[in-house]
Amino acid sequence: MNIYGSILSPYVARCVLAARFKGVKHTLSMLKDGSKSPAYLKINPLGKVPAMKDGKLVLFESTVIVEYLNAKSKTKPLVPTNAKAAAKVRQIAAIFSEYVQPPIIAILRQRDPATTRSWTQS
Repeated sequence: MNIYGSILSPYVARCVLAARFKGVKHTLSMLKDGSKSPAYLKINPLGKVPAMKDGKLVLFESTVIVEYLNAKSKTKPLVPTNAKAAAKVRQIAAIFSEYVQPPIIAILRQRDPATTRSWTQS
């Protein structure tokens, strides 16, 4: 399985963390010319990261990828079945999504592409 994007993206990081937690073997990479290249647009026509390729299956959007990873490996569910424990997990995710992630994205958008390290990750 290949996950496309940079670990600096909170959306990509979400997928990578889920894959690691679930024990799903994966690689993290980005095509040489980035997410707007013709080759990447064949994988994800929206030109955004993350995208995931597992054999012939191609998915994009981090929520869909994480749900796929959770269903693919039945070990260690990402959300507990107990209602109270599940609510706590969802609350942590909501806090991150609503309050932590937006300022991180705003900071990352301030980067100068001329001095930014390549998106390629292995």
